[in-house]
Amino acid sequence: MNLKIETKNDILIIFVREERLDAHNSNDLKTKMQELFAAGTKNILVDLTDVRFIDSSGLGAWYPVSKTQSPIRGA
Repeated sequence: MNLKIETKNDILIIFVREERLDAHNSNDLKTKMQELFAAGTKNILVDLTDVRFIDSSGLGAWYPVSKTQSPIRGA
């Protein structure tokens, strides 16, 4: 998956540079988010500007991650 990551004002931004976020690539995003949270990142914004299609796997990529981070005031 083509991801670009940058930080602005204490917010880590993940730019998803794909037209589709689906079963074929969504696990890459989920894994990257888990790595970033494990490293101590608390504020992540996912920019989906380039994404034209998201299936349930794509949505499922970040929902479980965000649910585990919310109690520690992340996501």
